[in-house]
Amino acid sequence: MPSFYIHLLLLTAIMGALNMLFSFQPFYHPLVNFGWAGIVFYAMLSALLYEVNRIASRSSAPGSVMRFFYIGFILKFFSSLLFISYFIFVDPIGTDLFLLPFFVLYMGHTLLLSMHTLRLGKKIPNS
Repeated sequence: MPSFYIHLLLLTAIMGALNMLFSFQPFYHPLVNFGWAGIVFYAMLSALLYEVNRIASRSSAPGSVMRFFYIGFILKFFSSLLFISYFIFVDPIGTDLFLLPFFVLYMGHTLLLSMHTLRLGKKIPNS
C-alpha cells in the first residue's frame, strides 16, 4: 500500500500539472503565482499535520489520533484564511477566480490527510 508521502507527491504533481496546463489560458494568468504558492503551502502543511498525527498514533492515550486530527483541521482552516488574506490584502490578485484553485487545493489535501489519518486511527484500538 502506498504511503502518505507517495500520495502527497502524486497529488502535488497532479496539481502542478493542472496549474501549468491552466497557465496557458488567458483567464488564469493572474492566478499562476497563487496556484504555485498554494501547491507548496498545502503540501508542506499536509506533511506537517500528518507527522503530528503519526506521532499521536504512537500515544497510548485513547482517541489521541482523532483529537490531533481535529486540532490540525482547525489549524489548517485558520492558516488557509491567513493564506487567502495575504492574496486579498497584501498582494491582490484582482480577480475572484482565485477561489477555484484554492478550493481544489484545499479539498484535495484535506481528503488526502483525512484518508491517511483515519488509517492511522484504525491501527490503534480505541482511537
